Amino acid sequence: MFDSQNPDQWEFPSDAVMCNAFRKLLVMRCVRPDKLVPSVSKFIVDYVGEKYVKPPAFDLANVYLESRSTTPLVFVLSPGSDPLKALLKFGESKNKRPDPISLGQG
Repeated sequence: MFDSQNPDQWEFPSDAVMCNAFRKLLVMRCVRPDKLVPSVSKFIVDYVGEKYVKPPAFDLANVYLESRSTTPLVFVLSPGSDPLKALLKFGESKNKRPDPISLGQG
């Protein structure tokens, strides 16, 4: 498992009967912590469902309907994403001017 390129697909020996899926995650955490996130994602998909690992589609119109003038909209972004153009375009369609504030590097 340690030397495998795909340790999340590695098969445990057949005599490891006490090793259920959760315990395999514990072993993965100890032996290959670099592959724990994909292993946990696979575990969630297998036992709970894929909808719990896929982010929902972002709908700016729906977010706007649920917002209030006293509550700011806060976007938590992943590296490389930039919703500012879409936000400005949406603001134009509503005859509004958003006031964006960057809280980090820009």
